[in-house]
Amino acid sequence: MLRIAGARADRAQNAAADLGALSVEGLVGDLSADDWVGEFVGACVATTLRRFPGDNAQLHALAVLTDVAEAVRCNIDDLVIGARIAGASWSDIGRQLGMSQQAAYERWA
Repeated sequence: MLRIAGARADRAQNAAADLGALSVEGLVGDLSADDWVGEFVGACVATTLRRFPGDNAQLHALAVLTDVAEAVRCNIDDLVIGARIAGASWSDIGRQLGMSQQAAYERWA
């Protein structure tokens, strides 16, 4: 489960609860990582648009995606720390994140 931090935690938790029976396992199936991430984001937006119909629906969906992005950032930070503790090099971490060793080091060291 994604860690959600900060003042937006209640809104993000409510949006996650609104997804109801939707599960990552149900989304993933045989999809590639890129495809299931897109499916998850699409489900977040669709659920939000259904929950908040009307003129402000797009703004509510933007808020939910901002919360999801913040949760992802928090979890990336935690995973980088965990990877370093487990012995991963900055080169390994940078490669997985699509950045150079130096960029990874400068961001998280």
